Amino acid sequence: MSMEEYFHEKFPETPIRSNNQPLLVVHKRDESIYLPPELCFIPNLPEDFTKNTMAMRDLQEYKSFDPTDRYNRICQMANKLSTSSALHDSNLEVETQMISVKGRYLADLTMKDPRNPQNRYKFFDYTKGSVEHSEPMKLGDEEWAIVYAGRDYDLANNFISGLKKAQQRMGIRLGEPQYIELNHNS
Repeated sequence: MSMEEYFHEKFPETPIRSNNQPLLVVHKRDESIYLPPELCFIPNLPEDFTKNTMAMRDLQEYKSFDPTDRYNRICQMANKLSTSSALHDSNLEVETQMISVKGRYLADLTMKDPRNPQNRYKFFDYTKGSVEHSEPMKLGDEEWAIVYAGRDYDLANNFISGLKKAQQRMGIRLGEPQYIELNHNS
């Protein structure tokens, strides 16, 4: 039975649109579950889970905000995927070398309260919402940039749209960014 036939029989309300796609493999105990990517979505955490402080604390281990740690985790995953027999059997390859971009890592941002210059806050205080903004930061047109891979143009636009919606809460005023597209074809 083909994947298309299986889904048509088991889930007639969810037809498969592409017959020629690799499947995602999820290992659950001694069983492998094959999922078509077009039916997979990034899940949101249920509200009861996010209110559970113990569960959220356990989840922190898997959230990587440090760029070096994130880079290492992505490289480990790419290396593991590159040796997958499922990819090899499907004539697919995973590039294990990341694109290298010159840049610098900025130190944690410290902000002064213009109403009370003795008060200094870390950016974390702002993200927690424990500090009110008395004077928003301004970034005018072309004074900032977003760097993205060509295939991620829509994601970059969605990110900018989200920033513009959140700018009041974040205490910033954003002009239009410079869009810098990385063209990496290797």
